[in-house]
Amino acid sequence: QIDELTALCRFRSGEAEAREPSDLVRRALELILQQTGACLVGYLSLDPNDPLPKLVLPDSAQVDAQLSRHLTRRVEIDKKTVWLSADSAMTRPDSESLSTFQDAICVPLRADGTDLGALHVYLINRHFEEKSVHFCEVLADYLSSGLYQRMRQRAVEAENRRLKGHATSNDELLGDSPAMMQLRANIRRAANRRFTVLIQGESGA
Repeated sequence: QIDELTALCRFRSGEAEAREPSDLVRRALELILQQTGACLVGYLSLDPNDPLPKLVLPDSAQVDAQLSRHLTRRVEIDKKTVWLSADSAMTRPDSESLSTFQDAICVPLRADGTDLGALHVYLINRHFEEKSVHFCEVLADYLSSGLYQRMRQRAVEAENRRLKGHATSNDELLGDSPAMMQLRANIRRAANRRFTVLIQGESGA
């Protein structure tokens, strides 16, 4: 186990290696297992428009593990972390998956007002320390940001594919005035560069 700051920095620096959102979620869950000593960690998607499959670690627990619906509903409604041992007002349903654990943390994943998912972290024979809860919250912020960026990137790529499907020719710019010829020359120069181009102008121009 390494210190929390080093662990978080390594997660951020390694984000680019996770090509798929599910890979990024797995990295986060593995880090939580390592840093908190949890016996079970999991992720549930809360985004109906871009859902990810449920993921539970360790892998050996995936078949039988159930993530608490009660905790998931709480973070959906309250939009904040639920820590079982610190919430004296919270009751444990005997028939629910929480009944087999000594302590639990559930952290919402949110970005730009969008509910992305919930992190579940469970312990059987002891309680979490406060630093473990804070670690999960910071990591959840990083994970939310990474997932949201990938979601936006996929949306942009899908829009690009849609627009390319509507293209009818290689040159839809009409006219041969000096201004249009200069515009074509600018486009040719920018098209071969690997950077973003900001195009400004009045609507309809």
